[in-house]
Amino acid sequence: MANEILKFATNVTAGNILTQSAYSAPDPSPRTVGHVPGIASNQLENKVLTQASAVCNGIGDWLDIRQSVVPDITDQLASVAWLNAWDAAIATVIGTNILQATTAVVGKTRYATTPEATAGTLTTAALTPSNLGPLTASFASNGFARLPGGLIVQWGQATTVANTVAVTFPLAFPNTCWFATAIGTTNAQTCAITTTSASGMTISGTQNQNNRWFAVGN
Repeated sequence: MANEILKFATNVTAGNILTQSAYSAPDPSPRTVGHVPGIASNQLENKVLTQASAVCNGIGDWLDIRQSVVPDITDQLASVAWLNAWDAAIATVIGTNILQATTAVVGKTRYATTPEATAGTLTTAALTPSNLGPLTASFASNGFARLPGGLIVQWGQATTVANTVAVTFPLAFPNTCWFATAIGTTNAQTCAITTTSASGMTISGTQNQNNRWFAVGN
């Protein structure tokens, strides 16, 4: 690895280069006016090329040290090689010098896997919508809410005609219904859940009784 972008006029004598105070002087100055017709100023030329080459040399050194994709940094590199060198150097800096993000530190992080998101204990990874699952809901009389991790809660109303009523859940559980319950709303009448499935349940109770039901699953 080598940086062949070298500094210019490293051994220039004091009288052969414009001083910094003269170069940085306010307008009008040799720097602000630039070249004018006539004999070129070797002092101005050397100052300009010295400053420009110092910056280029510093960039070359940085690229040479921070990446290994391009073996040598030279003035003959094709555009794609320059881009590759920059990409590799920046990736190295990001990968080695940026702190791990926490709740108190701004830095880099990675996306959590779905099992990590479900466990809910990791503090060094970011969540994505796919980690959380589809967070949908229907806030109606017969509705549902799909929560992070896959938990689904559902609720509704149904009337027991001829002592039973078949309830179809607003959203079929993808796997199973873990728990279901119901209560009569007229004069504290009792009711019972006689069957459950991923798509619905059957409530039995007093004829023409209004019931409110609740179910949980995933």
